[in-house]
Amino acid sequence: MKFPKPHTLKQIADLVDCKFVGASDFQVLGMNEIHVVEPGDIVFVDHPKYYGKALDSAATIVLINKEVECPVGKALLISEDPFRDFN
Repeated sequence: MKFPKPHTLKQIADLVDCKFVGASDFQVLGMNEIHVVEPGDIVFVDHPKYYGKALDSAATIVLINKEVECPVGKALLISEDPFRDFN
């Protein structure tokens, strides 16, 4: 799902009340499930088994429940409950 207008990483972090890793003005263009994400999208992951898949996906923003190393060119949203915040 693409947003009607771009948002910033900070705006999304403020909306769901979580920490972020990356530039505060990093553009967020939409959100989607792991199998259909595109650059600019947020994807969520809440289990260590799937961290690699989410971090290596086309999504450029990963909503995750653990602080991990942020891949180059991406941003992280650190949440206690990524599934809730994604929804």
